[in-house]
Amino acid sequence: MQITSDCKHIDELAKNLRGEDLINIATKEMMGNPVFRCAQTLPHPGCPVPAGIIKCAEIALGLALPKDAYIKINK
Repeated sequence: MQITSDCKHIDELAKNLRGEDLINIATKEMMGNPVFRCAQTLPHPGCPVPAGIIKCAEIALGLALPKDAYIKINK
């Protein structure tokens, strides 16, 4: 999986996930998930990127359909 971002924190998260098995990313529960373990250093707890990484792993493994997922905020 390749992760690119303009955010230095996401770049660091991607570096820490290199070599991690996609099956672990897609199937481990939240507390044991390598993405959420590495994401604990992100300065913004509401960052949607970790969930997006997991969604991409699920799609790559055929565990989820490649459908858009988004957060919509109504003002």
